[in-house]
Formats: sequence, structure tokens, C-alpha cells
Amino acid sequence: MNTDSYVRKVQEASVDLDSEAKVFSASEAVLSVLSHRITEGQAATLADQLPEALGSAVTRADGDADGFGVGTFVDRVSDREESMGDLDPSQAPTHVRAVLSALSDELQHEEWTDAVSQLPPEYGELYA
Repeated sequence: MNTDSYVRKVQEASVDLDSEAKVFSASEAVLSVLSHRITEGQAATLADQLPEALGSAVTRADGDADGFGVGTFVDRVSDREESMGDLDPSQAPTHVRAVLSALSDELQHEEWTDAVSQLPPEYGELYA
């Protein structure tokens, strides 16, 4: 994954993420929630494609994937961002879309497709 390109794409989609540090904070929040929604094995495979700083965020959960919907996903990202303190949690829906869209562009097609195949179709609105 090209980190500079990824950061630029996230910033273009969410103007409040005006530094690389904020992009990485939002990414960490999104990926940590995603790690609870996909299997541990798929999270590990996805982590291999990410910069080291983000790979650990997607491998925090262990066990089977939890079956929560899009609304819960965004709410959990918002809660995570609020606890981090450096992001505006009301912007979580924008951050989720920015991060997931950039990941869909920057990751190897097969790895991204395998990860999102574990999500219900309505999740497509977050990265399409």
C-alpha cells in the first residue's frame, strides 16, 4: 500500500483530517472496529497489506466475527474517536467512508475483496 497516496485520499474525502496524524487516528478507529467485524484470519491477512502502524489496529480483536450492522459500526467508530480525544466523533460517518474508500483503492484487490466479502451488502455504502 502506498501510504502517501492513502493519506492524500483520506484527506480529500474528509477535510477535517488535516494531518497525517489525524488520518492515522481515524484509520486506527475504523480498523479497530473492523477487526471485530471480520474473522481473525482475514484481519491478519489485511494487516499484512497495511503500514505497520495501522496493521496492529486491525488485529486487536480475536475470535469470530461479530455480526453488527452499519449503524453500530459507525457508532463504535464514533465512540472510539471520542475516547482517543484528537478527533471530532460527530465526523465518524465521514471518517469511516474516507478510510474504507481509500483502503478499497489502495489495497490489493484480492485482499480487499476477501475482507469485505465477510460484510453484509449494506456495508458497501461505506466504501463504494
